[in-house]
Amino acid sequence: FVDQGLSGIDGAVLKQAESGNVQIPDLYPYVDFRDQGMFLSQSGFKSLIMETVNTSEVEVTVDRVYENNLFMFLDYYDYSMFRGTYYDDYMPHSLGDRLYAKVMGTSGTKNVVNDFRLELDKYVDVDQPGIYRVAARMVDDWEGSQRWLVVTDLGITAKLGDNELLVWV
Repeated sequence: FVDQGLSGIDGAVLKQAESGNVQIPDLYPYVDFRDQGMFLSQSGFKSLIMETVNTSEVEVTVDRVYENNLFMFLDYYDYSMFRGTYYDDYMPHSLGDRLYAKVMGTSGTKNVVNDFRLELDKYVDVDQPGIYRVAARMVDDWEGSQRWLVVTDLGITAKLGDNELLVWV
């Protein structure tokens, strides 16, 4: 319902009240990771929050890069490892292995962004530092979201001055 007298941006004024039906379509279903970070403490929580909208199932995969292949991995994936989009690609066996692949049920309110917590402790050996890719997509979709994670017990801070670089590990 729109009241009489409502003015438009061009100065026109509604001469009489109007009413009608408006149909708002459902939000497009999707899944994505809420946060962009990639470092997980070896002694802290190993969980990721995924956001889902209008989907009851999500296909989740976890891949691990072999320690001895880190340089080859960085050469193979270069800057694309920071891309959030995932295109149903398998990690080459020469770089690492798939640790986990499963369709998981999600729940939540329709047309609302719902949080879904993925507990990685179940799928990643928390005593084994390394680089992992966690990917999520809707079932029967070839495109999804991914996060590359580094599980480590090291922290690093760097400060750049005028004539020096100071690094703490």
